[in-house]
Amino acid sequence: MAIAKRYRVLCALPLLVLLVACGSDDPAQPNQVAAQWQSLGQGMNDIVRSLVVFDGALIAGGRFTASGAVNLEHIARWDGTSWNPVGDGLGFDVYALATYNDMLIAAGYDGEGGGGEISAWDGISWSAIGPGYSVDIRVLAVHEGRLVVGGYLSGGAGGVARWDGTNWTGLGSGPGQGAYALASFGGTLVAGGPTVEPDHLARWDGSSWTGVGGGADDGVEALTVMGADLIAGGYFDHIGSVDASGVAAWNGSNWRPLGGGLIGNFGGLLAHGSRLFACGDLSLPSDQEAWTNVFEWDGSSWKARAIYSEAALATEDISGRALAIYEGALIVGGDFTHMGSTSANRIAKMDL
Repeated sequence: MAIAKRYRVLCALPLLVLLVACGSDDPAQPNQVAAQWQSLGQGMNDIVRSLVVFDGALIAGGRFTASGAVNLEHIARWDGTSWNPVGDGLGFDVYALATYNDMLIAAGYDGEGGGGEISAWDGISWSAIGPGYSVDIRVLAVHEGRLVVGGYLSGGAGGVARWDGTNWTGLGSGPGQGAYALASFGGTLVAGGPTVEPDHLARWDGSSWTGVGGGADDGVEALTVMGADLIAGGYFDHIGSVDASGVAAWNGSNWRPLGGGLIGNFGGLLAHGSRLFACGDLSLPSDQEAWTNVFEWDGSSWKARAIYSEAALATEDISGRALAIYEGALIVGGDFTHMGSTSANRIAKMDL
């Protein structure tokens, strides 16, 4: 599909206050609901790619190496006031975080070592899980009590592999390399990605990989489960037999669009009760000048949660890469220095 692209910036929007963001020269539109964003300490010096809550604490992973003067080495724990190291940190760019068997799992890519890395934190120290892979890892999930990893994997894993407690093994022949998103849905493991087959969406039923409702006409970048629905986000125009711009819901039998959809690049999707959030570098198809990094689906339409002026969009990176819920707030990580008009280095929160 032809996607309108911004080459300089990414967007974001705040909470339930129908106001123009302070400092913005552009009035809020009906599809914009500005939130009260807050920074988390000094934030990070580089991209936040993943978020998870572990042992009651918010954990961030990414390309960053410091928060202010505190050395963090790609992973950090929030204590309510500041960011702190998790052990001695990690020697690789963290793309994915998960919790599994009372451990914190981090996965990513070591650009210098030339391989994928997977490590576990038991509360005392880090240890490697298996031999890792010679290419990069993009996503972690837990399916039927087993840890699963997706990405570009070596060793014949076919894009998705499962940990059996001793070794990593592929699931059948796999759905193909480039599994960017994984979700456990309806007793199956669903994988999405730009080169996943068939048609960018596949599901593992325990014995084989098959398509999901006819798949999408272009890449799927994010998946989440909301109630009885699987939500998919990506840069597609059609999914199954329906027209759907960028985001759609699958009820196990049929696909349906969510409003007019979203265009751009998805960093993540997150369901919280009846609320659905999307982050990335996104815009409404009907308003391709108003880009943001966080949208919320209200059941009938998408609302931008951070408002950026045209000047900000022309000069700043604003992409959202990760979402989490922590202590009654939506946490967004990414590659931004502001959320709307609020100064926030790569991570911010809005109270729900």
